[in-house]
Amino acid sequence: MKFNIFLNCIGLVILLNSCQHGSNKRGYVPSPDSTEQLPAKNIKTIIGVVDVSADTIVILKGDAIEMTLNHGKTWTTISTSRYINQLTIDDKGVFWGLYSWLGIHESSKGWMVKSSDFGKHWQGYDFNIKSFFPYYIMSSTGQPLKVMASDYKIFKLTGPDLKKDWTYSEKVNSPEDFIQENIYHKYAGEYRIDDSRVPGLKLLKVSKGRVDTLLHLSDVTSISSMMVIKDTLYIAGFVHSDKTKSEPYFASVSNERKLLRYKLYGGLPQVSKGTDGRVWIYNNRGLFLKTDTGLLKFH
Repeated sequence: MKFNIFLNCIGLVILLNSCQHGSNKRGYVPSPDSTEQLPAKNIKTIIGVVDVSADTIVILKGDAIEMTLNHGKTWTTISTSRYINQLTIDDKGVFWGLYSWLGIHESSKGWMVKSSDFGKHWQGYDFNIKSFFPYYIMSSTGQPLKVMASDYKIFKLTGPDLKKDWTYSEKVNSPEDFIQENIYHKYAGEYRIDDSRVPGLKLLKVSKGRVDTLLHLSDVTSISSMMVIKDTLYIAGFVHSDKTKSEPYFASVSNERKLLRYKLYGGLPQVSKGTDGRVWIYNNRGLFLKTDTGLLKFH
């Protein structure tokens, strides 16, 4: 009930306090007009998506977010004041953004931003990463905020103070599996990617100590993300279309053997699980929803 009230409020506030973009007409994937990839921190590039409902969708673009309340017909731009690489909305309707960088040769960095008024105003907090380094948002949309620290311990925010109101919850059981699944995206549950030979990746299944090769992904050169959603495995990455050119790759694997590839243009794609099992794909060409008949462009 609380989260439904938030949805009604967010619509009213945005309509009263911000300017809508012109209508962004949705349609199926258009013919390519460019395959140029945008810089990683260019705010025109989508780097995350949060769907609150079928109609309310929020996309992250680094130091800005865009939101639709009408199933992608129009979008509103909201600044987040600082660059972030993760975004979520908690059970109270608070927007939380996280930037984390675990440096090897460079210094590590971490900060968070929050908005309690649907993006009108933002508060920022820089962490002393030597004492507490939030590295990854663990909570899903509509849940109390949880983060994983750089030591793989999970903490829940139990008060308003980002410096001291963190309560230990649990620890990630298998840090290596977590990294492979959530950071490098070579794992998805029991499924693994063998990239020892490129091109010529293999899809493996590891169960009870047994390793089975399910599929040969003969032309795939790299995997950007893979995820199991409603018993179907989704794989995103790059393939070589010829000796000098790469193109984005997105495919579904059902019944562990049946592979269906979808046509996609632009840069390296990512796949994301939405509310109610929706499947989102995004890259520098836009945001797409996987449907029964193909990919529907939302943005």
